[in-house]
Amino acid sequence: MLKNTKRQKIKLILWILVFISIILLDLNLQTINYIENSYGNKRNDKSLEGLEPYTSGSTPLWIHTAGDSIEAVAISATGEYLVSGGRDNKVYLFNKSSSTPIWNYTLPSMVWSLAISADGNYIVAAAYWDGIFLFSKSSSIPIWNYTPLGGPPAWSYVTISEDGNYLVAGGGGVMYFFNRSSSIPMWNHTAGGGGNAVAISASGNFIAKAGGDISLFNKSSSVPLWSYSSGDFFTSVDISSDGNYIIGGSWNNNKIYLFNKSSSTPMRTYLMTGSAGIEHSVAISSDGQYMTSVSRSGWVYFFDKSVDIPVWNYSTGVDFRSVTISSDGRYIGASGPQFGNDKILLFERSSPIPLWVYNPGSDPRFISISLDATYLVAGTQNNNRTILFNIIPSPFNLSSDADTPDPNGSFNLSWTSADADNYSVYVHNSFISEINKSITLLASGITRLTHSLSGLLNGDYYYLVVAINDIANLSSNCIYVDVKIAPQIIFYPTLEYLNTTEPMEIDLYLEINCSVINSTVLEGVYLTENSTGIYVNRSMSLGINNEWTYKLDISALDRGDLLSFLFYTKDSFYVRKNDSNHLNFSLFIGDIYPPFVSIDYNLLSNPNYVSESTLLNISAFDVGERPSGIFQISYKIDSGTWEVFIDLFTLNNFSEGLHTIYYNALDVAGNSIVESITIYLVTANSDIDKDGLIYSDELIHSTDPFNNDTDSDKLSDGDEVNKYQTNPLSPDTDGDKLSDGEEVNKYYTNPLSQDTDGDGFSDYDEIFTFRTNPLSVFSSPSMN
Repeated sequence: MLKNTKRQKIKLILWILVFISIILLDLNLQTINYIENSYGNKRNDKSLEGLEPYTSGSTPLWIHTAGDSIEAVAISATGEYLVSGGRDNKVYLFNKSSSTPIWNYTLPSMVWSLAISADGNYIVAAAYWDGIFLFSKSSSIPIWNYTPLGGPPAWSYVTISEDGNYLVAGGGGVMYFFNRSSSIPMWNHTAGGGGNAVAISASGNFIAKAGGDISLFNKSSSVPLWSYSSGDFFTSVDISSDGNYIIGGSWNNNKIYLFNKSSSTPMRTYLMTGSAGIEHSVAISSDGQYMTSVSRSGWVYFFDKSVDIPVWNYSTGVDFRSVTISSDGRYIGASGPQFGNDKILLFERSSPIPLWVYNPGSDPRFISISLDATYLVAGTQNNNRTILFNIIPSPFNLSSDADTPDPNGSFNLSWTSADADNYSVYVHNSFISEINKSITLLASGITRLTHSLSGLLNGDYYYLVVAINDIANLSSNCIYVDVKIAPQIIFYPTLEYLNTTEPMEIDLYLEINCSVINSTVLEGVYLTENSTGIYVNRSMSLGINNEWTYKLDISALDRGDLLSFLFYTKDSFYVRKNDSNHLNFSLFIGDIYPPFVSIDYNLLSNPNYVSESTLLNISAFDVGERPSGIFQISYKIDSGTWEVFIDLFTLNNFSEGLHTIYYNALDVAGNSIVESITIYLVTANSDIDKDGLIYSDELIHSTDPFNNDTDSDKLSDGDEVNKYQTNPLSPDTDGDKLSDGEEVNKYYTNPLSQDTDGDGFSDYDEIFTFRTNPLSVFSSPSMN
């Protein structure tokens, strides 16, 4: 009896230890090691265990869901085109702009490997049991396909040169080399040992193979230039664009090898963390300077070929399967699956802390980055997704609708999309080659692809737009606009004794036609300038019966100058006097520019959404060299009447939905401009995300009114609050390591209790550790 009691105590202690171990594993403590070598002064590791590596995740541009697991992805050099495929046997071709495939094609068996040329014009796919298929992006019908006599091996790898002229396929210990023009291989190489990961240089001149050894080939021969064997199996290989450097990852000895093409002796050998027998994925930058690797033991490594140890490494315990690197080696992507902790990570080479981490909700095993680092594509198993991310803004083009020269100083700038968060507009008086303190920022935070300019004076203007996101900025081309505005004339004269026509601008002169009205009282007419308050005789005496034309030279006028011309007459007594009613008329080269007017308000989390309590403010200022000043600001909502703007206003008397606010500024000179903005009004009873919680309730519970599942646990916020009484801000309300959605929808356990059946074992442990029924006390681990 005593022995049984003692045995039970030991058994209980063991169960407790297992339980604690599982909890510690699931805490998923991040470990980051930054190894200071030639980048610093030391060679010891700095361990940053427990450091939170990021503040926010990336939002995909789009997601496509296939019929089964995605097993391969590839992307063109600029990210314009991408392909994915997997266990539904289909190859999908996409343009970056849409998740709807351009086309898809069904292979005889599952798609196991894909590659795409740099320009996206050619795609090669491997059907696992049925050969390889070459496509043009213009058609879903293969250009050709190849299956060797005697049946194909298991096709595990395909790759294509950047120009699309050469293809390599490997699998089952055999490698085939093709010219795009023919389905008949130029040569093949049999090495045995299975596997055969392959890589090809940009021009196709050099091919690297991994399997039982690492071998380098020239495209002209199936005989290797050299081979290297470590007595181990190599799981992956990559080659620099010029073919000068080759990197390979081994299995049992847990090493990464770097070679120069001139020698089979490794120039660097890196020993990885973790146990042997771990699969490594590798990638290398175009010039071979930078490399990266991931392992299924949960580590990401970054290397510089000039340093004999990793620059840094990073681990979260995730089973990393795939790694990719941009052409310049600046950005590194890694992906891997782990139950409840699936991750896609993006790094910048200067830091082991990820720029962002994204959880796709299922195994993210395959990843690829465009050569220019603008886009990253990932493929997932189980939820069958192809996911596209924008990394840095993509190249874009700036233009304007200004005339040459522009006659009024008002025009629009417009630019193509860079898939950026926002844009800034800069101006300078000479060509802009870089953003510095000497140039002027006109506007920032622009989310549109246009910007309007008005009120510009004569001069030379150079514009540049910068696209901005959380990771990087990118500048557009610089454009030149020449503004040449003709003077505006405001005409006032009404004279008693003379008729004068309205002045006409002819070249750089103002022409005025005059005639005498009453010749009985006039003997002569004189014209004197009064622009400074001092009479200056500027004209000649004219016969009273004459009609005459006077040309005023205005070439030296500055905009804003007031010029007064006084007409004098001389009566029969030769006494000079002024015209009795009006002494002068004015030529005012003045304020011809409409004011700048803007509306300001605090947005909700989504663009152009406002609430009933949002305060809107309209502000304006006059522009130009000599502005006349703001006279009045007014506004109207939708088709309502115009109202003079006096103070802040709200939309609390309007219904939910879209509303257009028109706003106008008028200056003293009579110039005006009308702008408008369309916003979406969210009322207290709105349910924008259709989760069953109205906006006022979302505020009470601190949930996101624009996301129906704030904590991403697969239960809507409304169901969590109203139906299950779970916490809509926590994916695991009872803390048992099962998400609320899994408990309700998959395992039917109680999301408010860690132990649904009350048998003393958590629901998580019963499902994943003991494989017992968490809903029945009779299947408790204690019964086994």
